[in-house]
Amino acid sequence: MTEITKTEASPLANAEPTRGTENYFSPLVDVFETEHELIFFADMPGATPDDIQLRYDRGELVLHGKVKPRTLPGQPLLREFEVGDFYRTFAVNEEVDPSQIEAEYKLGVLKVRLPKREEVKPRRIAIKG
Repeated sequence: MTEITKTEASPLANAEPTRGTENYFSPLVDVFETEHELIFFADMPGATPDDIQLRYDRGELVLHGKVKPRTLPGQPLLREFEVGDFYRTFAVNEEVDPSQIEAEYKLGVLKVRLPKREEVKPRRIAIKG
């Protein structure tokens, strides 16, 4: 089984400040593993595909989504929803084929597929008799 670890000892060490605000959020992420790939689902509401930066380098997956501030009418009476950028990193302890990584963003959820290299995928070995 693949081990996925968060590499957030310093969560904003590589993040760029945006709009002079300190509102950064760590998106909630579910990670699944199949024989052929790892699949990440990251909740990033308010971001757009053009405002999401996704990077994989030497076993580290970095998610960074910029969210534009909302303009709302009138004076707020109650505010429970904050707007800010998303940032999160993961150490992926599995041999991933970087050239095959795919991502899509729908309804506030970023889905990232990290296919495993052929040489690390489980395979059936024929036995001669």
